[in-house]
Amino acid sequence: MKIAFNRRENNPTIGPYIFQERLIKYLEKRGVDIVHNAGRYHDLQFVNISGIDPEAKHWGSKTVLRIDGIYHDSTTNCRGQNVEISNTYHNVDAIVFQCEFSRKMLYKHFGKSHKAKYETIIRNGVGSSFCPQGEKINYGFEHTLIVSGKWSWPSKRLSQMIKCFISLNRKDLGLVVLGNVKNPVIHPQIKYIGFVSPAKLPIYYRSADIMVHMAYTDWCPNSVVEGLVSGLPVITTHNGGVPELIQGCGIVIKNEPDYNLEFLNHSKLPELNVDLMNESIDIILHKREDFIRPRPDLSIESCGEQYLNFFNKVLAG
Repeated sequence: MKIAFNRRENNPTIGPYIFQERLIKYLEKRGVDIVHNAGRYHDLQFVNISGIDPEAKHWGSKTVLRIDGIYHDSTTNCRGQNVEISNTYHNVDAIVFQCEFSRKMLYKHFGKSHKAKYETIIRNGVGSSFCPQGEKINYGFEHTLIVSGKWSWPSKRLSQMIKCFISLNRKDLGLVVLGNVKNPVIHPQIKYIGFVSPAKLPIYYRSADIMVHMAYTDWCPNSVVEGLVSGLPVITTHNGGVPELIQGCGIVIKNEPDYNLEFLNHSKLPELNVDLMNESIDIILHKREDFIRPRPDLSIESCGEQYLNFFNKVLAG
């Protein structure tokens, strides 16, 4: 099997790129020939988000789209931004959604794909370096909350998470922020780490007590997968795809009304409920071991095998 990877963006700091690197390494171990130039013959073209390389048609290869979601911030030209995604979505042979929430969003705004014969849901996976055991960092707090993400997206609600943390007014808690932050709020119980390479992330995760992920409509973020596999209970809100990942390894709070899947203003998202956050933290800290369990379903082996089986199914069809 020869697979050409068609990257929408060649930015090694963003989630899709990081995940694809993990998937490529696993597929190569399983004997798949990864084609880095679509000009070479390939059986299947793997498309991330949008943009089918015309060489796929030249070779008669199948096209598989991996899609997290669509642009849905009403303060931007989201309809225009979604045109290329829609065109790709309706012209591929098969689709991999990252979560059920992703599928609902695509169905809501684009309908079912006109061409895709096969669909599936495959969540992201991580390697064995992400685990609860190993070297740890002493953050200097009695208990540590950690948040991690690409903070340029307002839907991630970083400023709200920081505001909520400060409002907790708890001397027993510290907050560690992974990822580059513009105009950080300086506070004695907040540490900003900045960008951390994927290879160095495990030690930061396993050194914390709880991950907080309050993004309003996230899909299947690498950070949450990484945290869960590293033994971190996760506190998240009920909207989006993240609750599908938790499976008892954290707490899902109903911070706001159900999201109706329509476009919305991401600069005016509901405020985080400090009382709900405080209660959730206390529940986890009281019996943290009850929220920690092995997650082989989020390993790159499990994820990679699902992709490999799906690719074979598409090629056989």
